[in-house]
Amino acid sequence: MIETNIDNKRVFITVTVFNIFCKFRQFDKKDHERGGVVLGQVAKSSGDILICRASIATQYDKSATNYFYRDKQAAQQIIDYEHYNSEEKNTYLGEWHTHPSTTADPSGQDLSMIKRQFLENKLKNDFIFMFIVGQRELFIGLYNGNKIFSCALPIHN
Repeated sequence: MIETNIDNKRVFITVTVFNIFCKFRQFDKKDHERGGVVLGQVAKSSGDILICRASIATQYDKSATNYFYRDKQAAQQIIDYEHYNSEEKNTYLGEWHTHPSTTADPSGQDLSMIKRQFLENKLKNDFIFMFIVGQRELFIGLYNGNKIFSCALPIHN
């Protein structure tokens, strides 16, 4: 389990999710960006956040070396499936995708996307996550409708 703090919230990422992120890093110039949705649980008593599921790209998503567009209908099916099969414990918490760079800074398009997702999606929480996977760094952003709080975690091979 990987633990970090963002905006006074404890965030736990399972090794399985972290390994999914790492598996799709873009090391070759021909590698396409990959991504998906992130699901997990928020403890009612403590507010601790568990990131326990991450989808992988579907055949309906579109990508190239410098972009990833998630298919909304395919993602919704994944979200519904995970929610149902977790006895309604797992919920949509945000998005993840890769970048073809060593570090993982969000682009202007990434920032616009997460703000749009916050406004357009039916969220069960007052925040949404954005994970960006670089070759050697994982950027974690938490958007609360006003501000993006962030941290970066090193990725070791």
